[in-house]
Amino acid sequence: LDRTRAEDALNQLREKQLDLTVGEKNGFALKKGADAVNQPLLKDYGSRLEDAAKGINEGLGNDRQREYFRPRAAIVGLQFKEDILKHVARENNAYAEQVFKGTIDTEIRNATTRWSDPEAIGLSITRINEAIRTEARRAGWSPEITTSNSLAAKGKLHTAILGQAIATEDYVYAQRYFEQTKTEIPPEVARIVQKQVADGTEKQIAAGYRRDFIDLRDDWKGLEKLSQRVMVDKTLDTDAGRDRQNVLLGQIASRIETLHNRDRIQYEQGLRRLERAVNNLNSRTLSGYEPSLEQFGPLLAAAKGTELEGTVKEAIQLAAATRDFRVSLPTRQNAIINDLDARYRANPASVDPKIIGHLKTIHERQRREIEDDPTGFAYRQGLAPPLPIDWANPAETSEQVIARVQTA
Repeated sequence: LDRTRAEDALNQLREKQLDLTVGEKNGFALKKGADAVNQPLLKDYGSRLEDAAKGINEGLGNDRQREYFRPRAAIVGLQFKEDILKHVARENNAYAEQVFKGTIDTEIRNATTRWSDPEAIGLSITRINEAIRTEARRAGWSPEITTSNSLAAKGKLHTAILGQAIATEDYVYAQRYFEQTKTEIPPEVARIVQKQVADGTEKQIAAGYRRDFIDLRDDWKGLEKLSQRVMVDKTLDTDAGRDRQNVLLGQIASRIETLHNRDRIQYEQGLRRLERAVNNLNSRTLSGYEPSLEQFGPLLAAAKGTELEGTVKEAIQLAAATRDFRVSLPTRQNAIINDLDARYRANPASVDPKIIGHLKTIHERQRREIEDDPTGFAYRQGLAPPLPIDWANPAETSEQVIARVQTA
């Protein structure tokens, strides 16, 4: 009876052991990862089982029953503690692996977020290297496995950074970063990333040239320099790059031709306007009026270096050569013309016949001006001061009219 009673007590303790091990509410096996590692499971659950064994022991009927129960209860307690320690060891491994993977993932995301910050990327790589060393010691990795895991982790980080740079269209940065890290990226991934970076770099460079083209679209000299830059750019030395290069060069050449045509048209239009202005001044000179230096100055500046520079100088010479003649009285003009005619007949080489023709034209036109508007002619030639008539003041009007008649 004592043995049977002791065995029943042991069954009760075993039931309590099972409940504390795998019970849906109390089992320590439910504690996973950090919950298992960061709690004193051995002390906590060991105390619970010891308290249960003590209570069961005190409930036995006599010392003989207790003598049968105690050694068996001690064995159960040892097994229970062993199960706890095994569980903690397993969960410690799982927790360490979870922390290791979490460190890698966290630093990859952190570096991706700060893809353009070298210091942030360097800190993430340092943490990844330390995590790999720690995990290698814990798991007993061989040097080959350690190197493989290191390349895999840093390859993911570099690939993520390059992907972010490409998505942000900073291809120049992506190209530079790829050149610095390509040995730490798996070859099959490196080939894909390199193609994306190269294509994106060409796109970015071509876009930069297009912006320069827009800025320089009215500067043909600047466009010629841009054309040279595009032509010698080695980053466009691929099939797709050469296509972009040819398109850019075609646009630049077309715009340069347009600007040359525009400049040529504007130049020719300017010459025609200048020619008309010179003709107007010549006409004024030949009409017997005095062109001013203010009228000739801008024309001479505009004609400098052009085919009309000589024409403008001839117009100035004509005005200078006929100035004294224009302000002479008609009788004096007749005398000058007659004298020149006589000299020309005596020696044609001594007188320029064009000058004689110009003087006759001036004389004839002034004669008609004097007949048609003698007072206006006197004013325009500076022979008399302007004499306006104030028709609103009848008392002075007669004197003003008399003065105009005297001028005429």
